[in-house]
Formats: sequence, C-alpha cells, structure tokens
Amino acid sequence: MAAKNITAFSFTSPAATGAISGTDISVTVPTGTDVTALVATFTHTGASVAVEGVAQTTAVTANDFTDPVVYTVTASDATTNEYTVTVSVSYVSVAMIAQLRRMTAEPTTTTYSDALLISMIEAYPHIDEWGEGPTDDDGVWNDDWFPTYDLNATAADVWQDKAGAVAVKFDFAADGGNYSQSQQYEQYMKQCRYYRSRRLPSTVRMVQSPTEYSETTSDDYWIANLPESD
Repeated sequence: MAAKNITAFSFTSPAATGAISGTDISVTVPTGTDVTALVATFTHTGASVAVEGVAQTTAVTANDFTDPVVYTVTASDATTNEYTVTVSVSYVSVAMIAQLRRMTAEPTTTTYSDALLISMIEAYPHIDEWGEGPTDDDGVWNDDWFPTYDLNATAADVWQDKAGAVAVKFDFAADGGNYSQSQQYEQYMKQCRYYRSRRLPSTVRMVQSPTEYSETTSDDYWIANLPESD
C-alpha cells in the first residue's frame, strides 16, 4: 500500500508547530489569533492533499480552523488517509511571548518555539488584579479570571533550561590561551536566580471549617464539647 502520511504540520503566522499523534494533529496558538484563515505549512508522503475536496498547497491554502479540519491525503494508488487538525487558542498572548523572549534573550524560534513557550507560561497562572484565580475553590474554571501569568517564574525556568544545555562545558587551556567556557553556565544560572527571586507573590485562600454558629446557620451546627452521658 502506497504511503499517505502527514509528517509535519505548522503555522507560520502565528508561529506554531502541530503535535502529531496517529491521525490527530493538535496545534496551540496565542490568544487573539484569527483562526478563520490560517495558512498551514505541511509535508506529506502522498500524491495530494485536500480539505473537503479542495486541493491544499503547503504554505498557500488558508482554512477556517474554528472547528477541527480534516485533511485527506491521497496516495499514488488512490487510497486515502484522513488527519484531523484541531487548533486550540491559548490564553497566553503574543505580547507575553514577545516579553518572555526579551527576558530570556531568545528572539528567534530556533530553540524555543512559540508553542513551547506557551506551554511553559501556562505552567504559572496567577491571581489577577481583582483577586480572581483561574479556578474556584472546587477546581472549576473561573470565567471571571483575567489571564495573568508569572513571566518571571517562566523566565527562570528558561534560563535554568539553557544552563543545563551548557553544563557540560568546562575551562581549559590550549595554545597558550585560557578558555573559560564554564562562565556561560554561571551567567545563565545568575539570570535564573535573578528572575526566580522576582516571582509574583502567591496568595492562598483559606476557608474556615467547621462554620461557626450564627443566627443564619442551621441549628444542626454545634461547636462545643458534646455533653457527657450520665
């Protein structure tokens, strides 16, 4: 049977790379993205690709991703394979990603893609300026929460990750010169500690239990020692 697979899928504007799992492709884009006319860049092993009968050209054809879109890959022997592409809009904004790139000296997507930075930012949701958190006391999503994230904590994670990548470097002398490569690791960790120390303060909401008795509570409440039996 002839090959008919999608092997890579991404968007250029905004920059976002799809995660392929079987015939499912998921892509996360920043908040504010217009998903009604996204142009996908993809590679495949088939003879052609179509969406609802419309031929698709990589980096050219636009589609509306408000709902999942099915890409049909047709092989040279006329057999087909369908891939479902689902686009999710993150609460992380383009401005947040740009700010994080400035904080971490990562202006390009070579090492840290926008999708990767979005996932790292989403690890640190924070209480907004009105005291609302992303979830309520029962863990249910709070629609009143204004998307707020701790970029300092995220930046610290990025710098620590970068430090780990150069941790194997060491100082040495050669040809009459001294090479202090370990300084790169030390500088990265210095930046990590800098941003880690500037994390946003955390607030914990405490709920008293059991509830104290009042005129508005049920008579079933009893906050005291139980009477001793005769």
